[in-house]
Amino acid sequence: MRVFLISAMALLAVSVSQAVAEDPVPPISIALQTVDIQVAADGSSVENLHAELHAENDVGAIRLNQVPLAFNSAFQDLQVVEAYTRKPDGSKIPVDMNAIFTRLPTNESQSGQVTDMRLKVVVFPQTVAGDTVVYTAKYLNRVAVFPGTFTHGSAFNVTVPIGEERDTITAPKSLGLRTETHGVDFTTEDHGSDVVYRWRYAQPKPVALAPVAVSPLDQLPRYFVSNIKDYTEVGTAYAKLLSSKLVVTPKVAALAEKVTEGEKSRREQARKLYEWVNANIRYIAIELGQGTMVPHDVDDILTYGYGDCKDHDLLLRALLKAKGIDSRSVLINSGNAYTLTEVPTFFQLNHVITSVPEFGLFLDSSALANPFAVLPYGEYGKPAIHVSENTATLGTTPVLQPGIASEHTTNVMRLSPTGVLTGTVTTTAKGPSQTSLRIIGLAFQAVSPETIAQQQLQARGYRGGTGTLRAGPPLVRGQSYTITGDYTVPGWQEWISGAKVSFMPIGLRVLGIVGDGPMGTLRSLQYKDLDATPCFSIAQSEDNSLEIPANTRFAVVPPDVKISSEAITFTAQWKLTGNVLAVHREFHSKIAQPLCKGEVRKQVAMALFKIAASYILPIKIVPATNAPALVSQNEPVEPLPPLAMNEASDSLVAVALAGDTNRAAQLLDKLMPRERVQVADTAYSTHLAQGLDYLNASQLLKAVAELSEAIRLNPAAGPEPYQARATAYSKMNKTKLAMADLEAALRAAPDDVKLRQMHADLALKARDYDTAAADYNVMVRHQPDDPALVMQRAEIRYHADKYEEAAADYRRALRLGVSETQAKPGLCKALARSEMFAQAVGHCSWVLRQDAKSAEALEARGAAYFQLGKYGDALKDFDQAAKANPQKATFLFERGMTALKLGNKAGQKDVDAALKLEANVAKKIPGALTK
Repeated sequence: MRVFLISAMALLAVSVSQAVAEDPVPPISIALQTVDIQVAADGSSVENLHAELHAENDVGAIRLNQVPLAFNSAFQDLQVVEAYTRKPDGSKIPVDMNAIFTRLPTNESQSGQVTDMRLKVVVFPQTVAGDTVVYTAKYLNRVAVFPGTFTHGSAFNVTVPIGEERDTITAPKSLGLRTETHGVDFTTEDHGSDVVYRWRYAQPKPVALAPVAVSPLDQLPRYFVSNIKDYTEVGTAYAKLLSSKLVVTPKVAALAEKVTEGEKSRREQARKLYEWVNANIRYIAIELGQGTMVPHDVDDILTYGYGDCKDHDLLLRALLKAKGIDSRSVLINSGNAYTLTEVPTFFQLNHVITSVPEFGLFLDSSALANPFAVLPYGEYGKPAIHVSENTATLGTTPVLQPGIASEHTTNVMRLSPTGVLTGTVTTTAKGPSQTSLRIIGLAFQAVSPETIAQQQLQARGYRGGTGTLRAGPPLVRGQSYTITGDYTVPGWQEWISGAKVSFMPIGLRVLGIVGDGPMGTLRSLQYKDLDATPCFSIAQSEDNSLEIPANTRFAVVPPDVKISSEAITFTAQWKLTGNVLAVHREFHSKIAQPLCKGEVRKQVAMALFKIAASYILPIKIVPATNAPALVSQNEPVEPLPPLAMNEASDSLVAVALAGDTNRAAQLLDKLMPRERVQVADTAYSTHLAQGLDYLNASQLLKAVAELSEAIRLNPAAGPEPYQARATAYSKMNKTKLAMADLEAALRAAPDDVKLRQMHADLALKARDYDTAAADYNVMVRHQPDDPALVMQRAEIRYHADKYEEAAADYRRALRLGVSETQAKPGLCKALARSEMFAQAVGHCSWVLRQDAKSAEALEARGAAYFQLGKYGDALKDFDQAAKANPQKATFLFERGMTALKLGNKAGQKDVDAALKLEANVAKKIPGALTK
């Protein structure tokens, strides 16, 4: 079985894709990629991968210093056959095959995940803008666990420029391969006993992906190959793997008896066994389709006390079997994929849970503190392969039924005469939401209650807010779970005085606002009405109350709202009692399918838009002496001047509640960038969320307007709005503005490596090597033993004319294991530009022994010879460098100046030619050569 890889290697493609999103000119393009796979009758295969990746600018060159190649060490061997940097003149600088690093993927190494996935990182020497890195790799794919089967798949990253990709599979006819192809040219050829399958794809101009709420794989150009007959056969093959593992050992039998001692009910026995496994076997992730597919022995799982989802399922099934309770292994996708490939593969299957048909139960004992008979949200309504001990069937997991999931928040607030908001919040959840809340509670244990409260307040737009959060023991089971908190937020004076209009604050909450999430997000403008979104049945409610000072009154109070569709009911009921304004909101959804799509999605989208509009209905506070008597909070109220909410906002509420979403969207676009309201979490979060949505949809001007308003409302909120606006500015090619925003983001998060990388990339684009070097200093400080990172800093320091520091980095890279072939060319150049000329001659001579035509090494050694007074030797090197690249102004200038130094007046022709090519060429030459 073949590991699924995105075209041009998943890890590199992700890096390139991110670069495309941040820069109008992608820093890397794929000039050519070919994949040739020879398949044997037993399903094993040999794959030859050839790739040519072009550095479009300095950012691309630095990223191509290291290229990661992924492979699964459990059933693959990877050999790098050839790798080199190709210069524009066609010359090649080879990679030393003895200095290719093998390491864990970054996310696994940081998360502690146990995985068979590995990376071979190829570090390419001397890459500069305009170069192409070329490599050929061979994957030896052993038959992993299913003899006689072969599956393969590839998806193409449309955000990366691809000149051409050609994929070929040659396989015996006896294998009976079936294919599935979408958006890729496909042909087959009959070659006697073999069939040759060919795919060709080209995408010279990158394309922005339309945002989707479900797996993006369904919209990418892609193909899959498999000789598995159907998904029942997939399940049967997995059943065979379990046949020798699903055993009741004496250890398992004793544990089952101990856990269920005195319990007669078979269902309760199942519950106790589930809860024991869930509480006592620590989950360590190995994704089903990426790691080995064979679980460990049950006694080993008990001995070690940990395992992945396959181990959890196996142990639970063995314990149930010990009590005579039949069970099934259920293979599903735990993410946002709701479809399987047409030809049977494992590409969309990454998780195993357990079913107990006798009671109609589905259990995931690997989910942290998950209640019995409840699944995490992402596991409901999924295509599933149900595997018994001998057979398998294709089916689904159940859709989440009403009455299982619920959330309630109570938020009691008081506004002091000095404009300080204080509050107490309580959040309680049941069902899958309880699991989510428990995970939040567990996260609290890593940070102080005060710190986590402050972070939550800042994330919701409350500047200067402080507080504390209290979570119950997250691993102690119960029918529900609760988190409480207290908070204080200053800065509401203008609202009390009547100078500003705002919305009802939502305070320190740890779950989303009512109505946001279960049937789709309230704030997303990126998804179309008919785009499918995951949907769940749930009951959400909240009670918010706000008490204002005795010398003030509420003058504008929102009306009650009732919104309903076939799948959704939402109500907001407002009540004014003296100086206390309260709102009770309820959201109920009832859906019998896992996805909202088609007409159902259209109705849901309209209902969600109306719900979103109800949250921006204004509240007005004025001094008591100026407040008119309210006839009823639900009757039309004449607005008091000067209200910040203008005619557009009044129209928006009316139009949105009337259901005209197109007109409401136009009014929202008009209103939101201009509105100037009191800082409130709803306003800040709305602008931020809408800005992110516009950014994802590549509506850059709108994104900048929304994000600018979010920053104006809360300039100290944190790095997120600044980082997002920087991305928008970068896409618009406004590098200075992008840099300013990234600097603001870095002030909030100075150690954020991703921000540092973005900042460095923009600095390199602007050829600001000093700034880029400073960013890399921070990154190297956090990862001091990363040889590729040190090499990248060396290159940047060299471009920044910090030659001694660059030389020190090249030497450090050598100590960290970078090969001489990779590091010495840079060391040669850096030493030649410093005071260590004799050392430069030695290192440059070593480079030239490996590649006698290296123009850069010739030029560097020539400069060192010149500084040492060996003008004849210098002239020989400069002459060879100039002949190799006669259009290089520096080479001509140096040859001419050296000839003049030796009394040859013909050197003036070279000097004049160099100045004609580049008037400021002398500024790039060491001082002694210009005299």
